[in-house]
Amino acid sequence: MHAEAGTVSFGSWSVVDTHMIGGFGMSNTPHHLQLITSDLHVLFGCNWAANKAGNHALYLEECRKRGAKVIVIDPWLSQTSQMVADEWIPILPGSDTALVIAICYEWINAGTYDQEFLDTYCIGFDGDHMPEGAPENASWKDYVMGTGYDMTPKTPEWAEKICGVPADTIRSLAAEIASVDKVDFNCAQSASKIPAGEQFVQSFYTMALMHGGIGTPGHYFGWSGVKEFMSSGISTGAYCPVTADPANPLAPAGSPVYMYYPIPSFPTLEDPDSWLNLEPSECWRSILSGEYGRDCWPTGKRKVDIHAAYFGGHMSTLNQIPDTMNGIKAVRAMDFVWGVNPFFDSTRQYCDVLLPCATFWEKPNKAFGGDYASALWFDKIIDPLYEAKCESWIAEELATRLGLDPKVVNTLSDAERTYATVRDATYMDGTTFESSTLLTIKQEEIDQFFPGVEGTPQEGKFTFQEFREKGILKAELSEDMFIPEPYMAFIADPEGSPLKTASGKFEIYCETAAYMINSVGYSTIAPIGMYQIGDPEQGAGTQTDEYPLLLWTPHSLRRAHSVNDNVVSLREAFPQECFISEVDARERDIKNGDTVLMTSPHGKVLRPAKVIPTLVPGAVAIQDGAWFQIDEETGIDLGGCPNVLQAPKSSGGGCQAWTGTLVQVEKYTGDLTLEPDKNRPIVMPVGVE
Repeated sequence: MHAEAGTVSFGSWSVVDTHMIGGFGMSNTPHHLQLITSDLHVLFGCNWAANKAGNHALYLEECRKRGAKVIVIDPWLSQTSQMVADEWIPILPGSDTALVIAICYEWINAGTYDQEFLDTYCIGFDGDHMPEGAPENASWKDYVMGTGYDMTPKTPEWAEKICGVPADTIRSLAAEIASVDKVDFNCAQSASKIPAGEQFVQSFYTMALMHGGIGTPGHYFGWSGVKEFMSSGISTGAYCPVTADPANPLAPAGSPVYMYYPIPSFPTLEDPDSWLNLEPSECWRSILSGEYGRDCWPTGKRKVDIHAAYFGGHMSTLNQIPDTMNGIKAVRAMDFVWGVNPFFDSTRQYCDVLLPCATFWEKPNKAFGGDYASALWFDKIIDPLYEAKCESWIAEELATRLGLDPKVVNTLSDAERTYATVRDATYMDGTTFESSTLLTIKQEEIDQFFPGVEGTPQEGKFTFQEFREKGILKAELSEDMFIPEPYMAFIADPEGSPLKTASGKFEIYCETAAYMINSVGYSTIAPIGMYQIGDPEQGAGTQTDEYPLLLWTPHSLRRAHSVNDNVVSLREAFPQECFISEVDARERDIKNGDTVLMTSPHGKVLRPAKVIPTLVPGAVAIQDGAWFQIDEETGIDLGGCPNVLQAPKSSGGGCQAWTGTLVQVEKYTGDLTLEPDKNRPIVMPVGVE
């Protein structure tokens, strides 16, 4: 059984993308050469300067140099806001849906939206453009203006009470966006990581569609940053070709496709009992309770009886999915736990057996993709140190000892897999859109760098020698290149080139998305992007006297998720702190540097306070990925892992809905001493002094 239903990184976008806009939204975001055609960039979160590889923030700076304006909507003045924002609008974490809906209210009230675009390319905006059989007064316009659903006009004053953005600011923002023709709407994945987050996704897309112009230069929406899918591109071959490895018998057609379509399609599954994929947010509690899923499933809740666990894939599972404390409890109750990893991290300390595997410095040469327009090459630097082995060697040796054919378990050698990454690499010409072989490879190079492989020399655009010497190949790009606009074929000919939605159009009222989400039972959503409190114990509007603050977890410059948190110099440069506003700190008599206890219904974390004026009151932040260190006597985490606090609840399409977890922060008065991160042990095996 794998914890591969649901989503982790993507949030609540995937299912809505499929049914509302007809495909994966990540592939329809603007190219960086298209970004410069927008005159206004409205970013919901998007701290690209800190958490996006490449040059995203520099692209925005170039846009500003050319006269564009950047508005960032974010709970704090992030690194990106400091670098490129002309305006920063603070907002309570997880409450963006209300702001978006109020912006749309202002546009409808003032008539400053593109009715012609909506009439031509969308269904569901108003009563004249609803799908057959839809109820009366069920359109987006009815909901926003208060003539349907809850009969409440979604005014800026209505939104202010939810999101904390002043009504006058909302009116000003709506008017400014409406006054600019070419607008780029971009959103962070985490804005949708809320209960029933699909409702935010629907409202965000609807806002962009109301503004109009999609499919023409300068008019964009997206949620994953800048992509380069629509220009000259480079693709390396697959290290694990799908034809080379055995099919997963627990993932038949209709089972969740991790991240991309993360829920089961019950109508597609021939046997509703045939798939076994846990949703990560609830997996620990599912293991402890012996069942997972929902009563509404065709099978009802599924029974699970797990006695062993394997932690591999370089992921620190206990550290990186919610509900760490119950994860530890579940693992300790198992009969056998083993793992493979280059480093002894916070998860592997709970393994009965841990096998050291090679780092990338010790592994065979390999080509891999950078962004879509580049390929990277790394050489093996050293042989594996001490007892470390490659995972392929470990898998084959275990197979042999279990009486299995190792070549069925691992069908290709490391050299064959590495060779596939260069042999099958392609170059896509952005002017002709024709694909060709990327690399010229000589027979002597095959023999030298891929020993034992039966390969054939080939001709390509670049030589393998040049690739190895430079370490990177970049596709040819220039501002005068033609780059297709997202959705341009549909906009040019909506009848001849329909979208892959039920109606062939953008579906502001999307019955299919609502049906699919509701069929899984994690959330109940409407066919339009309504605001709702998706969980009575989570997010804005659910705060209590015991837990009055909303938590969110931005990325850290110290690490990539949990990777590199064992680097002492980075621990010193970027300490793991509890970010708290001056207002909330003053109410609690907390000073900068004080040790504070962060408490949620799910766990407790001890951290130094970072009191800042540039954080919205009512919210606190702790950055993701810090390795937990549990004090066994008190159960308090001394490492600052946010997943000790995070809500273990699945939502919508299996999203980790933890933006807005309820917490309290107090000055710590207990007996524990919190050492600076740079002085704490990296990790200690549990039970070993």
